[in-house]
Amino acid sequence: MAYLVKYHVIEEKLYEEIVRAEENYNKSIIKGLMKFSYLKAMILESLRRHPPSNFLLAHRVIEEMELNGYTLQKSAIFFFMAREMGLDPNVWENLMEFKPERFLLDHETFDITRSREIKMILFGVGEYARDMIYLCFI
Repeated sequence: MAYLVKYHVIEEKLYEEIVRAEENYNKSIIKGLMKFSYLKAMILESLRRHPPSNFLLAHRVIEEMELNGYTLQKSAIFFFMAREMGLDPNVWENLMEFKPERFLLDHETFDITRSREIKMILFGVGEYARDMIYLCFI
């Protein structure tokens, strides 16, 4: 939340989005939060810069395979470096700039479920990964 204090323009955009929204108390809190696209973008940008963990859970290779010219032996253990994914200059333009708008693509929210492509992994993949983003801020 320090970014909201540091970047008043972002704070104002988020405040305006919240003021404009109509609350529907019949929906769950997660579904209610889903309509705040700028809030979601701000949270994603915060997590891109500061992921909850530098490494994700260990993975084991189930059969020998080749990946980018490297041979991975069966039963080898490897880790995904979540922090490095969020700071990859080949993926993120102006990666050190705090810019929530990078997650708003043509008025469409960033694909956190990774059904199109994987740019960062915070809590795994799929629909529940999307919901976990909000739970970490409740």
